[in-house]
Amino acid sequence: MEDESKNLKKQFNLSRNINIAIGKGRMFQESLDIFSFGSKIGYEEFYNNRLPIFENNLEGYNLLALRHSDLSWMLKKKWVDIAIGSSLWFLSDREKSNKKAFELNLKKYRLSLIAKAEIPISRIKKVATRFNHLTSQYFDKINNKVEIIHMGGCHEVALSLGKVDAIIDVIETGRTIRKMNFIELDTIHFLGHEVWVRNDQDAQKYSD
Repeated sequence: MEDESKNLKKQFNLSRNINIAIGKGRMFQESLDIFSFGSKIGYEEFYNNRLPIFENNLEGYNLLALRHSDLSWMLKKKWVDIAIGSSLWFLSDREKSNKKAFELNLKKYRLSLIAKAEIPISRIKKVATRFNHLTSQYFDKINNKVEIIHMGGCHEVALSLGKVDAIIDVIETGRTIRKMNFIELDTIHFLGHEVWVRNDQDAQKYSD
């Protein structure tokens, strides 16, 4: 990793450590396992989510554990140099100023439209989600005006209570919706874990 870090610092024209952000939660450790960050002192604490930062001054990089929803804007504002995490939050970025370098060979998942029963999508008028922009984009494409109820999570509760017609949420295994007898009406986006940088030139460096 030491030689790779030196090359990255040259490419980014940095005199400081490279800041590499990794999304916490879903596939955090699996993402770290792909890269040869090694077993330096303090790394285990970071790997096991006991510390949010791991500094490796010898090899010239810092690892930062961040919420997936913060990766895009922190990369855009140059708080971090490389971001590794779910494609979902980069899709949600309205400005699309960051560029995907490459996708990691990890488990795939999807963003889906879910209801209590099979119903025509045109009849859906109220949706609970935390992905407002992608939800609006989806229904605009099919010319269906809906009321979007923003929720931070546990969208299934709103659907169970009958407060919304559908929810838009991430499905990984589908176990929860099967247990609750919900129906996946449509797949909106297939998702994965990816490495992101700020511009086309940087993206080209890592895709080669």
